[in-house]
Amino acid sequence: MNVLEMENESKENKAIFNFFKKLKVEDVKKMTIRHGHDGVSFYTYFCFKTKFEEQFVFFYDQNKKIDSVGLANGNTYFYLNDRKTYEIWIQHLWGQIVEYFNLRIRLMFISETTPWKWDTEFTF
Repeated sequence: MNVLEMENESKENKAIFNFFKKLKVEDVKKMTIRHGHDGVSFYTYFCFKTKFEEQFVFFYDQNKKIDSVGLANGNTYFYLNDRKTYEIWIQHLWGQIVEYFNLRIRLMFISETTPWKWDTEFTF
């Protein structure tokens, strides 16, 4: 993927940066969408698995914008620390995912009061 440079990243953030730097989006073989409700608004997790069994996830907060990105190791997720500092970096990655998987139209129909209503698992 085309990844913006990070400055002064922590050890955890560097691992996430290195993962996305080597990731080829065409290696993604499965996308799973999970949505939930926190009592006030809906949110969505976009989970991806590569042909190498690597997993990563984007958190779509209040179904308005990507708030965080993380790597999965089994059922444990490691999210980017200091999300506000890396907001542009996260948005840049998410833009590439949206474009590649043609999610733009569907994202227009979800909101904090409307959950994801389409298929929740896609295999490529």
